[in-house]
Amino acid sequence: MGFAPLFVREFHEEKIAEYNARQLSRMIEKLDAFDKGAIDLPHLVSSLDGLQSALEGVDAQWKNAFLKQWGVLEDVNADILDRNLTEIPKEHARLLTSTVREIRKLIAESL
Repeated sequence: MGFAPLFVREFHEEKIAEYNARQLSRMIEKLDAFDKGAIDLPHLVSSLDGLQSALEGVDAQWKNAFLKQWGVLEDVNADILDRNLTEIPKEHARLLTSTVREIRKLIAESL
């Protein structure tokens, strides 16, 4: 009788882990698509925001680290929109590359 709540909790935690792994995998797919030029920066920023919001029970330190890197993407996107540019300026290209690399590292830590 005492095993049922433990089993239910473990089952629930396993389902959350699987669910989060799917969201993290989708993040990787979006990063890959951005790197290949299949999606633009606004799409990437929006997608990553939605996917991180969908994560359940993630470590606060991880989430803060992710949001810090995501914020860089959002800031670059806002600057491009504010300046009414159609392409990513060279001064932002390296920053985007390093930020995407850091986001990939954070995702790898969680998978």
